[in-house]
Amino acid sequence: TLSPLVPDFGGVIALVDLGYTLRRTRVSGNYNRDVTYSYDTIEPYYLQTDWSISVVQKITSTWDIVGRGGRYRLDYEMIAIPGATRRSDTGSRYGGGIGYTLGEFIRMGVDVNYMDRKSEADITRNYEGVRAGVSVTYGLKQR
Repeated sequence: TLSPLVPDFGGVIALVDLGYTLRRTRVSGNYNRDVTYSYDTIEPYYLQTDWSISVVQKITSTWDIVGRGGRYRLDYEMIAIPGATRRSDTGSRYGGGIGYTLGEFIRMGVDVNYMDRKSEADITRNYEGVRAGVSVTYGLKQR
């Protein structure tokens, strides 16, 4: 880092994304470990480690359902303050959805996901809730 108050990061970062399709079922997994900047000036960055898995099942040639889940950990790095302790937050996300494929290149989906986050050091950063959304995917041949 440019500031002598902010410790340098030393470690491994990785992004792994694997998938396998067997007939009408696609299973995919993701692992990500990377440094991300924080909005907090006392904790200028954190190491995010997360994994997730999803299963997509084709019901017909146009309809599919999807289930997903994952967990993550945020390990914050602090500036040099005597007596300060580092913070780690953890969270999870689970959900599912339904999708409809138009032609070969467009998929529309509706998803509902539960998400939570727990902080060891600051309970004001804890949350949990449900998110719902709509997505449109285009440009690649939809399986």
